[in-house]
Amino acid sequence: LITCSWVLFITSGLQSIQTDIRLLIIIRSIAGLAVGSSSAISPIYISELSSAKRRGMIVSLYQLYITISIVMAYALNHFFYRVSNGWRIEFAITSLPAIIFLICSIKLPDTSNQNLKNESDNNQIRNGGYIQLNSISEEGSISLIDDNKARFTQSQTVQQSKDKIVYVQDINNNSTSQKPKQKLNQLKNLKIAFNNHPRQFLIGIILALTQQITGINAIIMFSPNILQASGIQDTKMQLLTTIGIGAWNMVTTVIAVFLVDIIGRRPLLITGFSLMGLGHGLVLISLIIRNFQFIGNLSLYFAIPGLLVFLLGFEVGPGPIYFVLVSELFPANVRGVATSLMTAINWAGNILVVLTFLPLVEIISAEYVYLTFMVLSIGSAVFVYYMVKETKGKNLDEIHPPQ
Repeated sequence: LITCSWVLFITSGLQSIQTDIRLLIIIRSIAGLAVGSSSAISPIYISELSSAKRRGMIVSLYQLYITISIVMAYALNHFFYRVSNGWRIEFAITSLPAIIFLICSIKLPDTSNQNLKNESDNNQIRNGGYIQLNSISEEGSISLIDDNKARFTQSQTVQQSKDKIVYVQDINNNSTSQKPKQKLNQLKNLKIAFNNHPRQFLIGIILALTQQITGINAIIMFSPNILQASGIQDTKMQLLTTIGIGAWNMVTTVIAVFLVDIIGRRPLLITGFSLMGLGHGLVLISLIIRNFQFIGNLSLYFAIPGLLVFLLGFEVGPGPIYFVLVSELFPANVRGVATSLMTAINWAGNILVVLTFLPLVEIISAEYVYLTFMVLSIGSAVFVYYMVKETKGKNLDEIHPPQ
């Protein structure tokens, strides 16, 4: 996280002064790597520090702050859209959250098992069933940190075989000379975990993709285009409406924050994907109505509610809940690398939508694009209904018990 914050801080400043488009693209790509890395690490880190009772809510706050940032970006776009070189000022402003991120990251505790081993009871690290090794030998003593009292409650001895190292992370040696071996062990553990838990990996991959390919970034990034197609031609009005949409996006995330640990992950995902399908359906109707010129601006009465319903569904369901579930899906020894893999797939879906949305609108028309989004959203709800199990209120070691 500290490295990511440094990269974001440096690239923010460099982007604001660039005159060469090729260098700007390269620097943006480097910044994107930092954003992608932090988006993989943050949900895991938050999950490991959270109790089972509040883990869903706390991890969901990650998505809430993303939506707050989106509203701020929309507001900056509106403020600077007529300012000469306003985009440079916007890039420079992004260095401020990066430096705040850096300062805060320095004081964050390390959640690696080796560091947790050295913590005393007085530190009271509240972790939902985090497994901590008291010995660095292959046959180690394990202490389970109590979820509510944040203290050691029991100790037991576990014999770790070379083929059964799925549930307890190997921290035999943290020296530089052992790093290549540790990487090989991590890849081996990932392969073993995939063979032992194909269902979890399937769920993770599908959720990582469907969070993106159901159209969220088509809405977020191209909402001015959508509003223009629906009849709003004034640029200032488009930007103001976009700010309103972003604010709605932020407010609806709060619903998931408070409900995820009450009614659970699964119901919110099913409801969210269903509402997203309904929202796309309303936008589809507005696009069809738009083709009948004599109706006038009636399409707006379907387009804007459609966008709002879609965003409600996304922020109640896959927006925040994806980050909660992906931090719970995998056993401890492969959680980092598996979640990084899911994040890469998630960003691949993001890139796919961003690069293909406008070309597809030109080639097959917006109506068929939103019909596709609607079908994918409904299909995702069906997938969750049959495949995803509830993890509400469970410690991480209850979800993945030691063997």
